[in-house]
Amino acid sequence: AGLVKTAAVDVARYSHDPETLTPTGLYLEPAATNLVTNSTNFGNNANGFTSSSVLAPDGSLTATDWDGVNTSRNFQTFPNTDTIYTISFFVRHIDKTSTFFRIRTAGVNSGTRLDLRYNFRDESLISLLNNNVGGGTGATMTPILKIENYPNDWKRFSITGYIRNEANGLKFTNDTADASYQLWGMQVEAGSFATSYIPTSGST
Repeated sequence: AGLVKTAAVDVARYSHDPETLTPTGLYLEPAATNLVTNSTNFGNNANGFTSSSVLAPDGSLTATDWDGVNTSRNFQTFPNTDTIYTISFFVRHIDKTSTFFRIRTAGVNSGTRLDLRYNFRDESLISLLNNNVGGGTGATMTPILKIENYPNDWKRFSITGYIRNEANGLKFTNDTADASYQLWGMQVEAGSFATSYIPTSGST
């Protein structure tokens, strides 16, 4: 069985450590909306995305294989307002060939970008930026990164910062074209931290 489970509305949930499964008490968090309309649809074959035979963190066969080719996916556009967002997703990379995994808002001529670069080979942060590009003048902050380890080598990344006028969505890039990744559970939400994963399949 998978370890990420859904709960009905207004049903109490109890949290636990995702690695040790040690109970940590009643789970309390604010209401949130996943702005991504299909949280397990990362792209198509042309962009290096294919259905995976690896079980997703919830035990389903809904994970996506990614071959590491530079690609983009318009998960969510961001309006021309100074708003703090948190982007979160699950990723698995067990062959450790990649020294440069990157996810960033894809950008327009002028906007505020959130940009993460991570080294999977030694599991270290390369850089995390929240900056203006193309002459953008939006608000920025010291961005926040959180990485949670899950069983079967899955990790949940969440990155927080201001995003403004980024109409081209999100872009994944990587330094090794034949690297093997699994991706699952894309989430974009307004706010300064990631809430529990909210699955979507056609609407927010």
